[in-house]
This record gives sequence, C-alpha cells and structure tokens, in this order.
Amino acid sequence: MFYSRNPYTGILREEFPPISLQEAADQLRSCSKAQEKWQTSTLTERERVLQKLDKFLGQHRETLALMAASEMGKPLDQGLAEVDKCAWLCRVIADQGPSWLSSSRTEAGTLDVTVHYRPMGVVLGIMPWNYPYWQILRFAIPTLYAGNAVLIKPAPQLPGCTQSLIRLMALATGENDLTQSLFLDVDQLDPLFSTGHINGVSLTGSDQAGRSLAALAGRYLIPVVLELGGSDPFIVAADADLDKALQIAVLSRMTNNGQTCLAAKRFIIHESVQEAFLAGFKSRLAVLPAGDPRHNGVFFSCMARPDLATSVGRQVQESLSHGANLYVEMDRTLFPQETGFPPSILQNVAPGMPAWDEEVFGPVAVVTSFRSEDEMVQLANHSPYGLGASLWTRDRHLADRWSRVVQAGTLAINTIVRSDPRFPFGGIKSSGHGRELGKEGIRAFTNVQTQFIEEKP
Repeated sequence: MFYSRNPYTGILREEFPPISLQEAADQLRSCSKAQEKWQTSTLTERERVLQKLDKFLGQHRETLALMAASEMGKPLDQGLAEVDKCAWLCRVIADQGPSWLSSSRTEAGTLDVTVHYRPMGVVLGIMPWNYPYWQILRFAIPTLYAGNAVLIKPAPQLPGCTQSLIRLMALATGENDLTQSLFLDVDQLDPLFSTGHINGVSLTGSDQAGRSLAALAGRYLIPVVLELGGSDPFIVAADADLDKALQIAVLSRMTNNGQTCLAAKRFIIHESVQEAFLAGFKSRLAVLPAGDPRHNGVFFSCMARPDLATSVGRQVQESLSHGANLYVEMDRTLFPQETGFPPSILQNVAPGMPAWDEEVFGPVAVVTSFRSEDEMVQLANHSPYGLGASLWTRDRHLADRWSRVVQAGTLAINTIVRSDPRFPFGGIKSSGHGRELGKEGIRAFTNVQTQFIEEKP
C-alpha cells in the first residue's frame, strides 16, 4: 500500500492501492513508445527541457519542501535546500551534458572510427524515501538527458512528493508518458522485467535490496546501478582544525535527522583530541532546535517511520550492553513518541557492536579513538560498507598515504563527503556498484556504440 502519513503527527492524509500487473505493463508500453520519439530529439531540445524544469522547481520550491516535511519529516529549511540542489543539477547537466555525451572520432589506419553514446530505452528507478526529490532527479535527469524514458517506483510513503515531481517533469517535457511513477509492489517486478521493455534499472536503498535486485536484473541481463548503504568513517587526526571538523561533523551526521546514506557515522578520533571533540559535539547539539518539520528554523524533527526509530533504538541498546557508553542524549520529550529518536553520542564503540557493524540510519554519532596511523586505517576499513570517508588533518603526507588505502568511493580531506552533480558518485563493497552523476553517471544507461567506416585511399 502507498500512503501519505505525517510522521510527526501520525495523521494519515491519503492511501493509494498498488496498481495491477496489467496496469503496470500498460504504463511500461506507453513509456517505451514515448522513448522512441524522445531518442530522436537533439541535445539542444533536451537542454530546453532541463531549463524548464529548473524554472518549475524554483517556482514550486516551498510547496515541494512542505510536502516533504509532511510525508517523511524532513525539516522545512532542509527541504528547500534539497529542491535548490535539484535545480542546480538541471543546470549542470544542461551545461556539461553535451560534452559528456559527445561522440569521439579517431582514425585507425584506413578506418574512420567513432564512438557514440546511444540511449538504451526505458530505465526503471527504484527510489528511497530519505531525499524524496534529489534521489529521484539524481537518477532521472542524467538518464532522461541521455535519451531514455524514466519509470519511477517510489518508496511507499512518498506518493505526494513523487506525483508532484512527475507532474513538473511532464510539464517540462510536454509529454505525460516519458516520465512516469509506478505504484507497484516489489514482488511484481519479476514479471514486469520479463516483458523485455525494461532496458536498465537503478536502485538506491539497502544492501539487502541491492542484492535482490542485482540477482533479478542478472536473470534478464539488464544493466544495473546500485547506490546502497554507508557507514562512513570521519577521522580526526591530532593536528586537525577541530572547530571546522566539529562544524562539519554535526552537519554531516545530523542533517535529515541522521537519515542519509553518505552521512558521517563512525567518528574515529585521535585519543589526544577525543575529549575536546566529544565536548564540542555535545555543545553544538544542545543549540539545535527540534520541533514540527513544517516550521522554519527547525533542525531536528522525527524519523520517517516508527520502525526506523525502533531499529536505531535496538542498535543503541545492544551496543550499550556490549560496553559502549552513552555520552549524551537530547531530551526525549522534544520528539514524537512513535517516530522520535533523540540525537545522541555513543562513546567507546568498537567492532562487534551493532552501532559499528551495521548502518545506523538515524541521529546517533558513534565515536571511538585511535593511537597510531595503522590503527586509524584498520578502523576506517573495518566495515562492510565503502561509500564515503573523510579525514581531518593538516598533514598532506598523511592525507596522501590514507587516500591510497581507504576503501571508499568518495574521499574528502578537510571537507564534507557529498554528492555533486559535476562528479561521479557511488560506492564499493556493500555500498553498491556503478556510478551516478558526472560523465560516468550520464553514460551509465547508454549503449557505447563503436562505429567503423572503411575509408579507402
């Protein structure tokens, strides 16, 4: 069932039953037909579409942000920032897309060889709930610009956000069938794949969901991009700029109520600065306001669903029972009973504890200390995930040595780990495979076609 429920108040706004397999197959056929026309469009025509979408996102940013606050609890100011980032994505792809998709020509003896990037067809995006607009458009905009049609299967609790975005995309393209939402149960994907009309699939979600989808896509030999979970290390060396590191640490860990795949999650702090780091983190948490996500100025609100708050609570309690310490916990009464979880700091967390071994998808900072560089590297890589990692140090030689051995798709030195539309983004190990964004991302769902022409002398 797809439903729109305010997680802060618990009020159910609307329910949508999933469509039938026949209805889904009909949508897929109409999407495929629309793509046959779209693939003949010029890059200039596609740029105009992105310019229109950029404009529409700007015009509707407040409405979209309020919808995100009402459906998944994203604080309003953070929702506005998300919509603005989506608009930036449109501008980046419109500006850089022509060079990223341009054909390359070379001569090889008597051969004239050209490499083209052709669209694949219809690409299915299976999207999460934590960034209701950015996650969809991060996949959809490059894929659409490459000449494909886009079919979006949203998270069950985001019908309003998804429908609002699909309507804006239809206005921008002037075509209702080219970008569609698919309100379909997961167990209906297999027969839908068997139709032969899905030519690629992208998933952002858990590593368990990624493994299941990869197996399904492999059965039908469908290209797949997986952006999965993360448990990013945030390493603070003895010589780090502590004030700057703390500013980014709190922002990275706690934005979106801690529900971000590339958030800093495991804080690995040199023992000489651990106490100062903990005290600074605590003082910064204390001044961040909590409340209804629909109000301006609120930083913390609630988790997106009750089961998510329960899961984080289990990880914390089991880690405490294994020897971790609760350094600080914000006032629980500031948060809703079912979906609230107080932002917290766990100290002395070690491998073998759930808060270390699992992805903690909520507002909990997990802290441990190190003495030597070798111990720092071992702790950073002691995770099944490999999405992002950051190091805070003034020692460029240390940063260079660390960057060669850390296991992550994105490295950040003295800055925040981010997804930037100008550069490729993705992970390794249980954080997935393939890349989104940048030149590599826009080519992910293209047929790299090599053309040989014999040029006789």
